[in-house]
Amino acid sequence: MTDVDERGRITLICLLKKLTRFIRRETNWRERTGDAPTPFKVESVMHRVKEVKPLDNYVLWIRFDDDSVRGFDCHKLFDDPLFDSIKDVNIFRKVHIDDMGLICWDDGTDINPYFLYEETESIENNEI
Repeated sequence: MTDVDERGRITLICLLKKLTRFIRRETNWRERTGDAPTPFKVESVMHRVKEVKPLDNYVLWIRFDDDSVRGFDCHKLFDDPLFDSIKDVNIFRKVHIDDMGLICWDDGTDINPYFLYEETESIENNEI
């Protein structure tokens, strides 16, 4: 084994020992406190789209499953080549909702509802 391989092996062993000590401390702490391990923190709920309508100037009117109504300006997407097809107003107007609650178009372009909910503005009085 070369010196480089030996140093790498020693470094790896040290890291594994530190990780093992950390896991033991964390496990002991959780057992003492009764705290359940949490792999990730959920910041918000995934909302499904119930209704979508194309408006003038590439704006989408969107009703979510919590009955909030929001508007999304699709101009925000036009810098991304994935959304080039919806620059064509005839394609843009054919927007619909698929079985998973995604806003999509016939060419396969779609937008994640989580992104839409976070990036949209509420529309007062559900006005179009």
